[in-house]
Amino acid sequence: MANYKDLLLDTRYLIKEFEGDSILLVEPIMITNECCLILIHDDVDSIVWKKQSDEILEIIEEFTAAQSNEYDEMFEEDEDIESEEFDD
Repeated sequence: MANYKDLLLDTRYLIKEFEGDSILLVEPIMITNECCLILIHDDVDSIVWKKQSDEILEIIEEFTAAQSNEYDEMFEEDEDIESEEFDD
């Protein structure tokens, strides 16, 4: 079984943390000696601390740079549309 220590800084992963959970898109953004700060990309992004020894049921996939860029571009378009609505 994988652990949070297996994830690389500033890399996005699709994971299942527990049996029966939905797939999560996570990104380690800071690593300390014992913990890592994880950005969870969801409807509302959240940031949580995880112990490096905490288990992950499955690391499904590691995003490539192209996949990360594609993901970012999808949400940049949404932000542009929202900001235009507020400007009117």
